[in-house]
Amino acid sequence: MTVRSPAEQAGIYDIFLAFIAQHQQKLKWTVYALLLLNFGYYIFDDLRAAQATLTDQSSFLQITSAFATSLDELGWFVILFMLEAETYWMEEEGGPIYWIMNVVNRV
Repeated sequence: MTVRSPAEQAGIYDIFLAFIAQHQQKLKWTVYALLLLNFGYYIFDDLRAAQATLTDQSSFLQITSAFATSLDELGWFVILFMLEAETYWMEEEGGPIYWIMNVVNRV
């Protein structure tokens, strides 16, 4: 086992952070794509389960209960979109996205 000095460990850490900083957008969009694939899987799984449990006379509450996981993940996507809009797309005060975000945050 090789023992590294604190300076060598810091150097490896700095290289890793530089790599992350250089590929930040690619990593972010890769994670978003994987989340969308996961969302598609949950919708598919909920549709299969709903075919077995729901009938033509099912109430709205029963339908939403059958799709609870997909609806929950959709809510997380809305939150993720809002955070992305606030931190990356929003311009300085006065831009159109700034005003849209202010209206949405007040609701």
